[in-house]
Amino acid sequence: MREERKVQLSHFPSHRGLDEEALRSACDEMARIAIWQTTPIDLAEIQKVSDTYFQEAVRYLEFINDQGCDPNLLVRAVNYLVTLALPSMLNDLRWFSEKLEVLVELACPSVIQSKSTARFFSDIEKGIAKSRSKIQD
Repeated sequence: MREERKVQLSHFPSHRGLDEEALRSACDEMARIAIWQTTPIDLAEIQKVSDTYFQEAVRYLEFINDQGCDPNLLVRAVNYLVTLALPSMLNDLRWFSEKLEVLVELACPSVIQSKSTARFFSDIEKGIAKSRSKIQD
């Protein structure tokens, strides 16, 4: 099963440098949370949902590469999204996709901001500082 999944990633020329296993692991964790209330837990279903998240995440590889950013920010972004995920999000790919898109844009900006729109960065920086002050090991 893993070999078949690796072939899919080869369709993305900008995947070089991506820690595929780390991204798959993050997507697996997201899938486990998304179907947490499913009883009994079906490993095949976790794999299917994880693959869906993975395919959605790697769609951003070309954009990330074009911006000159580290492709492994996808791993970090999905790991962050895991902390926000709620059980029973099973088929809500839109939630995942929209949140991932915002995180990728913040990490790899593609638009030049005006002074008025850039003011929001202060809010983001304050939120990040607050989160960093509460990091748990």
